[in-house]
Amino acid sequence: MKLVAKDFGKKFINQRIFKGLNLTLLLNDHLAIIGSNGSGKSTLLKCLMGYSVASEGKVVVYDTAGKEFIDFHDFIAVATPYSGLIEELTIEEQIVFQADFKSFKKGLSTSDILDSMTLNEHRSKQIKMLSSGMKQRVKLVLAILSNASFVFLDEPTSNLDSNGVEWFKSLVETNKKDRTFVVCSNHQETETWFCTQQINMLDLS
Repeated sequence: MKLVAKDFGKKFINQRIFKGLNLTLLLNDHLAIIGSNGSGKSTLLKCLMGYSVASEGKVVVYDTAGKEFIDFHDFIAVATPYSGLIEELTIEEQIVFQADFKSFKKGLSTSDILDSMTLNEHRSKQIKMLSSGMKQRVKLVLAILSNASFVFLDEPTSNLDSNGVEWFKSLVETNKKDRTFVVCSNHQETETWFCTQQINMLDLS
C-alpha cells in the first residue's frame, strides 16, 4: 500500500495553514511532521488521514495492486491528544470494545495487549480512574497493536515519564515493520528517531 498527497493545502477563511505538499509514503516509510505549537501539525495529520477535508489537492491511498481505495479508514489507527477513550469502561473492556470494530494484529490476546501496556494489574480499573500517563499507554497500544497499515500519532510521548518514553520506543521498534507511521512532534527525537522522512511546517507556510 502507499499514500500519495498531491498539491495538498489547507486554509481556514483567510488563514493559510499549509500549502504545496507533495508526498509519497510507501510501506516501511515513516514520516515525522515537526513544528512548534500552533504551526498546523495536527491539522495536516487530520487531513492526511481523512478526518478533515483539505482546501486544495487530495490524498490517495493505493493497494498493493495499484488500485485506489475510496475509503481507507479501515486501514488506519490513530492515537492523539484529542482522540478519546470511553471513561466508563475498564481497560479490559476498552480492548474488547475496540476489537469489535478494528482488529488487533494476528495472534494477540487481550492479556497480550494488557501486557504490552504494562497495565495488567489495572485491567479492571475504569479508564476515568487512570493517570494521564496510563491513559496515554492505553491509547498508544490500541493504535500500534491494531491491524492497521497506517498508524498516525500526535505527540505520542505527551504525559509519559522517562520510563514511559523508553517503553514507547520499544513498542514502536517491535511493531514498525511492514506498515507506515506518521508522527507529529515538537522537534522531539524521542518521538521521531525511527522516521525516514520529515516535513517541517515552516516549509509549507
